[in-house]
Amino acid sequence: MTTKTKNSSPARKAYQRFKGKYSDCILLFRIEGYYEAFWEDAEIFSDVCNLPLFNRKKAGVSIPFIDIPLWEHKKYLRKMLRAGHKVAVCENINNCDVICIITSPQQS
Repeated sequence: MTTKTKNSSPARKAYQRFKGKYSDCILLFRIEGYYEAFWEDAEIFSDVCNLPLFNRKKAGVSIPFIDIPLWEHKKYLRKMLRAGHKVAVCENINNCDVICIITSPQQS
């Protein structure tokens, strides 16, 4: 993952904070009507789930990402779990971040 910059948005800072805390997981982060993953997590999601990988430029840094509409996230979670990945889903409920760790039965 890239290093933090002074100009990071609150959402990016929150993503980086949770990614640091749950570094053993692929992190899906809810932003409005989508779940998004960034950097290496996005590349893994893209490969496993055959999703397009996008790039966003912020402060001259290219940030790879994927986005999944809310109504489709369960099918992609199943694919990630079947592939043996541990996934953390970060929801923002009433301005309070909530993390849910999802693992496949084989990983328990």
